[in-house]
Amino acid sequence: KVDIFHRLARKIGLNGRVHPVRAALPDTVAVEALRQCDVIVGCVDTLFARSDLQELASRYLIPYVDIGAAIRVVPNASAGDPRVLVAGNVFTFIPGSFCLWCIGFLSSEKIEAEQNGPTRGYFEKNTQEAQVVSFNGVLASQAVTEVLQLLVGFSGVGLRRSDLSLGCASTLRGY
Repeated sequence: KVDIFHRLARKIGLNGRVHPVRAALPDTVAVEALRQCDVIVGCVDTLFARSDLQELASRYLIPYVDIGAAIRVVPNASAGDPRVLVAGNVFTFIPGSFCLWCIGFLSSEKIEAEQNGPTRGYFEKNTQEAQVVSFNGVLASQAVTEVLQLLVGFSGVGLRRSDLSLGCASTLRGY
């Protein structure tokens, strides 16, 4: 993901700077890179990774936008019943406000169930769950809107321009 983003940002141009970080949380290099960001955008595949990003965002008072999508086959679907379920989310966490734990998206029980599953690795864990489809575009668009709102405050509330410093980091821990 880091290499693809870096390549695309260079191709687009616009004099932007991307500093790819090939480190995983809780590696010090990854934590330090994320501490320099004004907004953390989590595009991770597990609740465990979301919990890590939520904690880091809270600890360093950085807004966190979480995005996720899943398409799951409905086992033993009858004729006329849905054969797949599509779900997605975009959550915006502002330190001091409601978090993924407060709203029930994260819980100890959910993380424990995830950790006791077959593996924490994305490709092994999700063999029956297609997730890279057009629905991601809808969610990504909403996440971008949330980030723009945080950075420029187009609806009247946002970070001050003088507070901004953009950065990019990989926070994947083999997810």
